[in-house]
Amino acid sequence: MKAFARTCTSLLTILALLLMSLAARAQTVTATLEGRVSDATGAVLAKAAVKAANNSTGFTRTATTSDTGDYQIALLPVGTYTVTTELKGFK
Repeated sequence: MKAFARTCTSLLTILALLLMSLAARAQTVTATLEGRVSDATGAVLAKAAVKAANNSTGFTRTATTSDTGDYQIALLPVGTYTVTTELKGFK
């Protein structure tokens, strides 16, 4: 009977630690940047490279616009970013 109680206690401890680690992970603060890239006439730019660079750390993430000019950059750490876009033939 003592062995069963010890096993149950061990399993409950492991379960509690697992749940605490999941809760801690769920509190990570990140952001998602979404937008649409267009030219001066309002025409969308497909396949443009979009880069978000953190002004303080230099951390960067990139995305490519869809056929409708839309992009999404997920899981950006909190901070101030400079967003740039490049596409061959545009300045």
